Amino acid sequence: PLGRPAPRFERVDVAESGSGERLVVLRIDGPSLVARVRALQSRGGLGAIGRRLEAVTLELAAGPPAVPALDAGPDANLSRTVRTSLSYADGAAAGAAEATVRDIVGAIARKRPDDLAWLASATVDRPPPGQRIVVTAPLPPRLVGFLLHAGAATFDPATPAP
Repeated sequence: PLGRPAPRFERVDVAESGSGERLVVLRIDGPSLVARVRALQSRGGLGAIGRRLEAVTLELAAGPPAVPALDAGPDANLSRTVRTSLSYADGAAAGAAEATVRDIVGAIARKRPDDLAWLASATVDRPPPGQRIVVTAPLPPRLVGFLLHAGAATFDPATPAP
């Protein structure tokens, strides 16, 4: 849009990400995200996650090559992992956010809502020096298929990819 600054592109440190095998990396400025998502603001239900958030980095890992089952659609056995890293200004903010994220993953694991059940197996880590939270989760094959065919007019899992 007119009047907005050009996007900044930064080099991602492979050592920080833990893997050189990434398909996509998306980094979002924390304060900008919090300003736009009411739940992340101080009075929102996820305020601890938004407090002092510096950046969110999403990485879609390449994963091992998949071999589709004979009776399944073309994307049935695709294996991909999403890794979300939340960076904070200090360890105290990261600690409060970590507790909230663990509560969320625990609630999803207990209730297993249809649209979020895939997050039940997510792992939550806080690597040293403790100013970052890393949430890793396997993506469901249907979602991977949708992402792979995002440019198509419609997505039919029974139709082979071109």
